[in-house]
Amino acid sequence: MNITVTSSYFITRLCSEAGRIKIIAEDVQIEQTNNIQEILIQLDQKEIIDFMEKQGFIISKHEAAA
Repeated sequence: MNITVTSSYFITRLCSEAGRIKIIAEDVQIEQTNNIQEILIQLDQKEIIDFMEKQGFIISKHEAAA
């Protein structure tokens, strides 16, 4: 996934995968992504459902199970 972000602070760490680094960033805003669904897939579905319910969306048990 390729994304562009703005951050007030970040550090880098070695990653267990060769040729990659891990970036730990604070106060991040996503500015650009080619496919927002790639980000959503990596998030915890329960967190997404809780957020949507707090925003006033009604999530049925059938939708949550999907």
